[in-house]
Amino acid sequence: MQPGVVRRFLHGDDAPLRCLIVVAHPDDETIGAGALMQRPWEFALVHVTDGAPRDPSLWNAPFPDRQAYARARRDELVAAMGLTGAASVLLRTLDVVDQEVVQHLAWVARSLAPTITGVAPDVVLTHPYEGGHPDHDAVACAVQAACRLVADAGGPRPDVLEMAYYHAADRTPVHGRFIDDPARPERAVVLDAATRARKTDMLDCFGSQREVLAMFPTDVERYREGKAYDFGAPPHAGQLHYERMGWSDGAAWREHVGRAAIDLGLESTLCPGASPLEP
Repeated sequence: MQPGVVRRFLHGDDAPLRCLIVVAHPDDETIGAGALMQRPWEFALVHVTDGAPRDPSLWNAPFPDRQAYARARRDELVAAMGLTGAASVLLRTLDVVDQEVVQHLAWVARSLAPTITGVAPDVVLTHPYEGGHPDHDAVACAVQAACRLVADAGGPRPDVLEMAYYHAADRTPVHGRFIDDPARPERAVVLDAATRARKTDMLDCFGSQREVLAMFPTDVERYREGKAYDFGAPPHAGQLHYERMGWSDGAAWREHVGRAAIDLGLESTLCPGASPLEP
């Protein structure tokens, strides 16, 4: 691992990197890094969910059953990855049910740790903790936990680079931008015409998500350095986006995190400001 690789990238150094992208759903990698993946770098992907919630009202297109929806989302992903032009590898799908990552957080973290060790990435690209989607936040937590498990086992801890998705920190949903954090400057990568056209083609592969993806910008990708979050506290004041949408309750989500932190022995890492919970 190159020391400080994320900070060098954020300052405009585009030297080739070995990247492990860990995201919640098929299409998250394209939203966050569709342009970056067009570079001749080394990429490996881990998708934590199969992209298909149990509740059909949360499906973005009609399908006969959840399994059919999951297969369609996988097929869309494979088609999109075929357009990157890079040596991208669909490494692994953990197949957690969409919307349920936090319920399996300890298992996900333990599953990611050997993957991080095996890939030995220069950088892990993943979600920020911003209250946009419960699975996004849970994957951010799982990555933080997995990196700590790797370090505790004597392995090199990779740098973490966050990609911009969505949040409602200012009460109105915002897509393609981070919650402002003056302590963490971001890099906005402006896409040239050819790169933007290919990213658009990649996004078009996700036909089942067309309406959702139309909310995201295709002319810029934003990145910033990861940080050690306190997942026992809300990511911002007020109602979270996923609470507003009725997807999950923030307090219940954080209780799952607290119990996973105990299971992993990482209470002080994942929830440093939280009151102790009974195992």
